[in-house]
Amino acid sequence: MKHTLTAPLLVSAAVLTGLALSDSQPVAASSSLTIKYSANLRQAPSTSAKIIGGLTAGAHYTYSRTAQANGYTWYEIGTNRWVASAGAQATDDTATASGTLKVLAASNRRTGPGTGYGISGSFTPGQVLSYTATAQANGYTWYQVAANAWVASAGTTVITGGSSTPTPGGSGTPASGHVTVTASSNKRVGPGTGYAISGSFTRGQVLAYTATASANGYTWYQVGANAWIASAGATVSTGESTDTETPGTGETAASGKIQITATANQRAGAGTSYRIIGNVRAGAIYAYTATAQADGYTWYKIGANAWVASAGAAIYTGGDTSTETPGGSTSTAGTVAAVIALAKQQLGKPYVWGGKGPDSFDCSGLMAYLFSHAAGKNIGGYTLPQESAGTRVSLSNLQPGDIVFWGNSGSTYHNALYIGNNQYIHAPKPGDVVKVATIANGFMPSFGVRVL
Repeated sequence: MKHTLTAPLLVSAAVLTGLALSDSQPVAASSSLTIKYSANLRQAPSTSAKIIGGLTAGAHYTYSRTAQANGYTWYEIGTNRWVASAGAQATDDTATASGTLKVLAASNRRTGPGTGYGISGSFTPGQVLSYTATAQANGYTWYQVAANAWVASAGTTVITGGSSTPTPGGSGTPASGHVTVTASSNKRVGPGTGYAISGSFTRGQVLAYTATASANGYTWYQVGANAWIASAGATVSTGESTDTETPGTGETAASGKIQITATANQRAGAGTSYRIIGNVRAGAIYAYTATAQADGYTWYKIGANAWVASAGAAIYTGGDTSTETPGGSTSTAGTVAAVIALAKQQLGKPYVWGGKGPDSFDCSGLMAYLFSHAAGKNIGGYTLPQESAGTRVSLSNLQPGDIVFWGNSGSTYHNALYIGNNQYIHAPKPGDVVKVATIANGFMPSFGVRVL
């Protein structure tokens, strides 16, 4: 049964929320939607608009206008009665279709066709899936690959092949030699991106291979039973698969201090081929006694047979006189400084809904990236878990490095990194870029969370 909601206009929702409802789009009178999950009914198309009721899962409505806000499509199902695509699906937007697609990049599996639907799992690169319907939302084509299972075109491509499952092992031409891993690479059970990932290889490893094969535009090397690596991340070398290099060769005496800018490996020698003996945390300051050049980096000796690369460190010229020894702990102040420094490096990068970096971000994706890469902390990928990533603080007690949130607890719709002096760095909205902004009455955050 379809419903049509009507109500007298008690107050202007546009005045209440500051939204220009003239930007909404009229649709055909017969347009309909289904409530997929219990959803709030709001007075205007915004998560900050007043909640005036609730809608029950399974109910059907007709809608007359749509609007875009907070990353959702909003449907007007009565005068000043709006529901978001997070809990509703426009049933006339789905088209019956069939075909096969291949996953090119790790992608979320969602319960409906749009970023507003819940994540119910994931798909890995190389998977081949059959789809039975398509829909358009958030600038993507969405494919239904099972009941309540959808994937976006952002990480997939339609192919003409079937949904085949490759047999582990694959086939190749007997060959022998060694390859050096030039970039972190997947280990697959067969020679091709359609084979399952069974592990990974780290840059600098030297591996012996016993067979080769060609697939997906790469040469694949068999480096073990059901273990293959692609030429995209490996090159043939004359080296031996060994870790017997003597730490300390090729170094030049030098002295100074470095600050760790992102969590980095600590190696037994100056080069990616040396074994990893630990890691150093972002923000830590170390004294170094020698440098060396290898693999395109400057390496700093911070202890006996303990080296770190310039990829995760920079010369420190600040006034902090304390230094750490390898294996020591990192000060909170140093970690906060590293998080803020990394945030400033992202200024000017575009906002993209669902962006997690390093080239584009949405608001929560930026926060996740900063704390993961500069502090080694997993705070979750969207605002709700990030609300619980630390200790709640009031706006009057904010400190640099805190995350500030907009909206009520449990339903926040935006967040940013507070950097001090009443300023924050955030990824604001589609069409904008990561920028510095000042806390102001017109857009006042609701509370803060101290992660560090």
